[in-house]
Amino acid sequence: MNHARDLSLIIQSRIPLVVIESHEEQRVLEMIRRQSAALKKPMYSWTVTQGLKCHDRGYMMQAPRQETCKPEAVLPEIRNHRTPGIYVLCDFHPYLENAPHIVRQIKEIAIGSEHLGHTVIFLSARLELPEDLVHYSARFDMPMPDAGAIERIIREEADQWARTHQGLKVVTHRSTLKKLV
Repeated sequence: MNHARDLSLIIQSRIPLVVIESHEEQRVLEMIRRQSAALKKPMYSWTVTQGLKCHDRGYMMQAPRQETCKPEAVLPEIRNHRTPGIYVLCDFHPYLENAPHIVRQIKEIAIGSEHLGHTVIFLSARLELPEDLVHYSARFDMPMPDAGAIERIIREEADQWARTHQGLKVVTHRSTLKKLV
């Protein structure tokens, strides 16, 4: 399966809200960054500690906006932005509970996405959308890498290490590599 392609199809289908449950925030953010670059759509990420920040080709292009740290501040920012973008809201789940004002703002973003072209991705370890938002959403499952992918990651890291250490090689036995994977 090509998970990046699947996520790209969800984004291209203009589903306004996407839920990704994962403990691997950095891995998921990197995949979304690559997709946003391929789709030529700016990517923004939000955390309660840093606020909203813009990414382009994996590099932060704009300093985090501290005034957008609060969920009630970031949602109007998204709604008022006129360029279609991908907005990743990390650990937003606590702000959806018993918060009709927040839910309504998200619903307005989802309804307006037909004209704005925004995709809002909720990235949390666990998240259930309120019933009012489920109709506008899709879930994307990000499975753990299989043994072959893990071995490729290990080999890439070993190659990277060799390049930064004057061509020294990482040497191991196949059985040790298999145990590590």
